[in-house]
Amino acid sequence: MDIPVSDFSFLLSQIRARVSFPLMQDLCDKHGLPTAQGWDRLDRKLRAEAVGNLDRSKRIATALERIFMDSIVAGVRGLQRFSLEPGDGELLAEYLESLEPDDSVYLDSYPSAIAQESLKDAGDALFLCEVSRLDESTTLAVFCGRRRIEEREPRSRDDMGEAAIAQFGWEEYDEFVLVKRRYVQTYEVISVDRKSDAVEVRVDVHPGVDTAHSLNALLGRLNSCLAAMSPPVTALAKPVNWFKAIKGMYDAPAEGVVVELGFTTDTGSAKHEKMRKDRDLRTELFHAGGKAALGGVLFPFRLAVRWPAPGRRAPNEVLLPGSIRQVGAASQHLGYLIVSGCGNDAEVRASVERVAQYL
Repeated sequence: MDIPVSDFSFLLSQIRARVSFPLMQDLCDKHGLPTAQGWDRLDRKLRAEAVGNLDRSKRIATALERIFMDSIVAGVRGLQRFSLEPGDGELLAEYLESLEPDDSVYLDSYPSAIAQESLKDAGDALFLCEVSRLDESTTLAVFCGRRRIEEREPRSRDDMGEAAIAQFGWEEYDEFVLVKRRYVQTYEVISVDRKSDAVEVRVDVHPGVDTAHSLNALLGRLNSCLAAMSPPVTALAKPVNWFKAIKGMYDAPAEGVVVELGFTTDTGSAKHEKMRKDRDLRTELFHAGGKAALGGVLFPFRLAVRWPAPGRRAPNEVLLPGSIRQVGAASQHLGYLIVSGCGNDAEVRASVERVAQYL
């Protein structure tokens, strides 16, 4: 990425679109950058450190580029895993590595995101932008696309102003919600593990957007690649069932801290509980007392586990987003999980493996 070493605002804007600020603070610590309270203050502090110091300016720019490139394959991810036949992981990785990037509106700016105006005309297809071999076992293919998100902003009568309220006949209304719809660029990832013959599809997660739909779109691109191989490989349809891991992780008191839990009981009730801080719901007084009253028996269907670490503001977290409808189903299947708080591919993989050991 060719960025002037004295201009950090552009890089920070790219990172800001993909990384929460608490996670950014952790990444600043990791890469030897200063931290601050908020993005604007961080920008000013980075600039202040770079003034009159070319070497420091270059090191800051290099660190920011690394953070952004890592964010392309990390961030908040919906993830499905599929098992390939023995040897097909190597064949798929080699095929992906032989491909050239698609000719698309995204390519000229990649890895940077394109402008909002360009996104409006980009269409809804996914385009291959990069294939890289991370290590001897892992190949990543990055596809760019767009997604339409909806942001809701509450407003009071004072915010709207009495003139506007009178003009539009809103006198009987006390609160207002402004809705803004816009497109965001997504970076969708196919990860192939040669050693385990596993392949993962990972999509960006945005509030209000159907993650399952996004996963199906990326799976379609993956299956197109499998069909184009010589000889072709059978299309993938059934991902790993993560539902099986929910109870095992909940029952393992040393496995992180449970911060969200959905469950049913023998009495016919259904509960959905959350913790506001990094405290373990398993040992929370109200939850533990209710569980004891039921003889320790409950049936979890939704679970979020976080792994706090000393000094980290945004710990790795995995959500297994099951629903109560799955509890009574003949076949309980959860095809994807959601990973967050990860600053790079290695943290994504480590978080997923924490769950996989309970399958």
